[in-house]
Amino acid sequence: MDSIKRKALSSIKWTVGRNFLASFIAMFFSVIIARLLTPEDFGTVAVANAFVAFGSVLTRMGLGAAIIQKKEIETEEVSACFTSSIVLGVLFFLIIWFNLNRIESFFDVPELGAIILLLSFTFILQSIIITSTSLLERNLEYKFLSKVEFFTHTIIKSATILILAYLGYGVWSIVSGVLLAVSVSTIILFLKNRQVIRFTFKKSAYSNIYKYSIKYSFIQLLDYIYGNMNTLFIGKHYGAVTTGLYDRSWMLARLPISNIIVGVNRVMFPLYSRLQGQINESSKIFFSNLLLMGATCSIIAGGMAAISEEIITVLLGGKWLGAIEPFKYLCIFSSFEYLASIMFSPMDSNNRLKDRFIFKLIPLFFRLIVYYFIYKQQFNFSVFLITISFIEFIYFLLYLSRAARILQEGQK
Repeated sequence: MDSIKRKALSSIKWTVGRNFLASFIAMFFSVIIARLLTPEDFGTVAVANAFVAFGSVLTRMGLGAAIIQKKEIETEEVSACFTSSIVLGVLFFLIIWFNLNRIESFFDVPELGAIILLLSFTFILQSIIITSTSLLERNLEYKFLSKVEFFTHTIIKSATILILAYLGYGVWSIVSGVLLAVSVSTIILFLKNRQVIRFTFKKSAYSNIYKYSIKYSFIQLLDYIYGNMNTLFIGKHYGAVTTGLYDRSWMLARLPISNIIVGVNRVMFPLYSRLQGQINESSKIFFSNLLLMGATCSIIAGGMAAISEEIITVLLGGKWLGAIEPFKYLCIFSSFEYLASIMFSPMDSNNRLKDRFIFKLIPLFFRLIVYYFIYKQQFNFSVFLITISFIEFIYFLLYLSRAARILQEGQK
């Protein structure tokens, strides 16, 4: 038990430390890149990323999570995960390819189809390393993962975007940076675990993995819809420029909070999975984590909202002044969204996916109602931001109530 805790603490240090270092470097590059590219460039890529994220969710289909969650994993089950992910990666790349014209005509954004097609190639690249990455996470090898992600997704991606943006490639500089980073990451992570990765077609191996992964994939799909529906609605209703302002505001607002909470949550899932059945220990970790993260998020979000004008002006420049108001609301929005994500790991690790599914549907339903009224009444962007921030607060309270109840039920 003590060795697991020590390894978990070391993993948290590496993931959170890597996230903070990466954010400082990425911020440095972003300050320059924001002056080389336009809000429309960022808005176009934001809409494209929303579709790519959808395909990425379907490609993963909860396979990696199934490897992490299982107390004991067989070699054939690992092979089944690898085989499935390759097939799904190719399949969803082809689905996106054959539907590009429909997507582009719906949004009426120039070059959107070509951007989506190129970014969709990451489905195939990521499918190769889903299994390898999950095995590393299962074993809490976050030191190695942090180094790889820092080198590829921070240094390589940011440097590529900066150089190409300076040379005048516009939106294609972002696309190129993403593709290069994912390609290098794929090579490194595949080579790390290549000796245990094989193809298999044994039915029993698939059935064992799919019992959890199919249920988890529905949760991931809802997470995708909930996480990207704002971008898609803004892109359709308010246009590419407003989407770009929203995208950069959201990036800045969530950056410090996500660095902490995402890093901690990433370690909590395999940790809670190891502690299945040990209710008292899990409860102690959960409530301590919630209290610490809650205090941290409140201080960070409040401080950033108070100096929003200075942050936008200094970091993004004069042409991004329209992002000041969205940034204020999104500081509040991001704190509640990321605090709610703390409740995910106890539910996922204990196979309480039904609870996650139901409590994800509730705020999603309310968002759809908000979209309908804003579309019909033609409310401005400020009304939209205020409303979604309030919904996120209610969402956080619902998740907190349910997660606490699950832990109490386990103690009885």
